[in-house]
Amino acid sequence: MRTKNTTNLRNSGPVNLENGSLKAKLSYQDYLYKLLQQQIVDRVDRSVNARIKKAGFKYMATLDEFDFSFQPQIDEKLIRELATLSFLDSATNILLVGAPGVGGQTHLLLL
Repeated sequence: MRTKNTTNLRNSGPVNLENGSLKAKLSYQDYLYKLLQQQIVDRVDRSVNARIKKAGFKYMATLDEFDFSFQPQIDEKLIRELATLSFLDSATNILLVGAPGVGGQTHLLLL
């Protein structure tokens, strides 16, 4: 019996380890590891998408859609670097400062 939350390995590739690992030129263990990794990624994606849908956002905003020409003082390169979240590894605090309502700080933080 398949429940709603059960993932289906058949969607990720051949379930037969021998055939799948031969096609991918991997050992059985490596092939199974990659197959299970993909299942985890798929499950997380479905979970995030379900939460976004449930939240009822009117539209999705992305950093690629942000108009950096609207605020030329914003350093696009720095913002894109911050989007990688590498500052978390060094426990660095980030503070966006600017005039209320015109700087785009909230928009950037929500992306």
